[in-house]
Amino acid sequence: MQYRREIDGLRALAVMPVMLFHAKLNAFAGGFIGVDVFFVISGYLITSIIRAELAANKFSLIGFYERRARRILPALFAMLFTCLPLAWMWLLPLDMKRFAESVIAAVVFASNILFWKRSGYFDATAELTPTIHTWSVAVEEQYYIVFPLLLLLLRRRSNGFMLITIAILICASLGLAQWGALNRPAFSFYMLPTRAWEILLGAVTALWMEKNAGRPIVNVVAQTASMAGLVLIGGAVGVFDSSTPVPSLYTLMPTVGASLIILYASPQTLVGRLLGTRLLVGLGLLSYSAYLWHQPLLAFVRLRSTAGVSPGLLAVILIGAFIIAYFSWRYIEQPFRDRQRWNARKVWCSAAGCAAFLGAAGTYGVVSDGFKARLPPNVQYESMGEWLEKNGDVCVPMPVPGYQGVAACEFGDLASSRVVALYGDSHAQALSKELGETLKAEKRKGVRVVIDGCEVIPRMYNTQDIANHDSHCQERFESALLYIHNRGGEIIVASRWTMKLYPVENEIIDLAARNSEGGVEQGVRYREYAVMSADGSLRKDSGAKRQAVLDFLSRSLSIGTNVYVVYPVPEIAWDIARINYDYYRETGRVLSSISIPAADFYKRNRYVNELLSTYQSNPHFVPIKPQNMFCDTFMAQRCVAQFEGVPFYFDDDHLSNAGAKLVVAAIAKQMDERAGKRLR
Repeated sequence: MQYRREIDGLRALAVMPVMLFHAKLNAFAGGFIGVDVFFVISGYLITSIIRAELAANKFSLIGFYERRARRILPALFAMLFTCLPLAWMWLLPLDMKRFAESVIAAVVFASNILFWKRSGYFDATAELTPTIHTWSVAVEEQYYIVFPLLLLLLRRRSNGFMLITIAILICASLGLAQWGALNRPAFSFYMLPTRAWEILLGAVTALWMEKNAGRPIVNVVAQTASMAGLVLIGGAVGVFDSSTPVPSLYTLMPTVGASLIILYASPQTLVGRLLGTRLLVGLGLLSYSAYLWHQPLLAFVRLRSTAGVSPGLLAVILIGAFIIAYFSWRYIEQPFRDRQRWNARKVWCSAAGCAAFLGAAGTYGVVSDGFKARLPPNVQYESMGEWLEKNGDVCVPMPVPGYQGVAACEFGDLASSRVVALYGDSHAQALSKELGETLKAEKRKGVRVVIDGCEVIPRMYNTQDIANHDSHCQERFESALLYIHNRGGEIIVASRWTMKLYPVENEIIDLAARNSEGGVEQGVRYREYAVMSADGSLRKDSGAKRQAVLDFLSRSLSIGTNVYVVYPVPEIAWDIARINYDYYRETGRVLSSISIPAADFYKRNRYVNELLSTYQSNPHFVPIKPQNMFCDTFMAQRCVAQFEGVPFYFDDDHLSNAGAKLVVAAIAKQMDERAGKRLR
């Protein structure tokens, strides 16, 4: 196969937007489409190589997979080996366990399956995952298992028949992707059946070029088509963002653009000369290693930073990724492609040995719960949501017959007829274990109530996940209230009010919690909320949010039962588990206290507290204020997140068992007082 410099230049054009997207630069919000361009390039190259070998009767499956192993495994394994000690030093137990799972998945080319099951690519947690990017490597390797068999099966058929067959497969895969983007977005994003059409588009491109080899292309056509391809890719980078359903019909924009460049760019075209420049060709040669190394660098730096990552540091990281990529390409990729230095036996033996070691390390990391025993208790269990994941849900909500969209489950004293409903988001979930223990002691039954596909405030939507929201949330909320009313229960409502209500005016968005001592909450951009108006439009202004909350509280109070509203929990803006871990790792001692200035909390939540207190004159409205437990109590003029080595939080805004116990005690006291009033 003849070498084409412009293809390496196209690789550079694919990898740089991906890296800039992972760096979270707003101008490259659509940079993730670089992966789609990579898929087209891979389909084109692999098809061209296999077809040439089939024509020369030189193709063998073993030889094909050996070349794939030489190309993919050395740099991938080197990246994973390097990440292991960094993960040991810097990851909290739950993160370490999840990293270990991702190492195993990467080794067996199942990363896309793991991350499909675990989280969305655009979730905030994704940017802190060192191996999230290996999903695309897994997709390609899965494709490589199947596609050569298809070409072997069709080798006796004409080029035209093969084109038609692959075109049918493209339509089927694209159709599934379009459906999946709207109905199963996580599956559609990660899995081969919905991604295959992009690689197959590259295959069709190769077959088309083979079919038309030798036919002259009019210069004006080549110039126009290749320029159109460049515009389509650049346009997708600039126009797409995390709300764009991908892969879908939208993804035709960058993939057709890549195909046009492959078909028409040449040294005789402007685009071909641009992509064939020494700089872009050089970056293209480094593209695979750069892709592998940039995400671990970004993730580990973010995990180590308590004050965010500055633009200058991001630039250093990305430049550093290319520097590391050069050494990876020069001393890892290139030597393993040299058959004189590494024959097939050495390649397979070394690959098997590395895979076995990484698999064993990953397995041990999983079964040991992220090497948990190396840390003291306040770091062991208070780590990145581990408590919430293992203990936060005291029961699993199931659909309630007769109440559309409502799910519920019972906890506490299951034999009691005295019912209290717990409704809310993860802040309610964080209270549920301690609440369950208290209700059991007081012979009350708890009912955890959730509404499928909706936010706590039914008219409010997460703007980055609106495709997954049900369009009948208000009706489902009314159904939930009816269910609670029919159970004769009181209601506890807990939510991260500050995030939902924080004023977002003139498109200036800064939802991250901050403290005046340098703490900045990480990964909150996806949580921007808006209100669905009657005409179907989304409103982000404070007035719309205020009215949505007032309507929510008014309807909750209208059923005539006590509503215990848990006010904002002080946002610490530091991840408590990480602060504890870093201090222990550096000193070998357990940190005594963690706190922030109380003034920071009062300033950020003044608006929210005033809004929630609108109904304080209503006899059924019962305010529960965590600030009374954590601020100006343990320490004067401070809001405490940890005291005498006991953490009240497990991250920057969710309460641990110890913290939840204080809030639940206040709820129980109010319940007892109101029960006493009713008896009197």
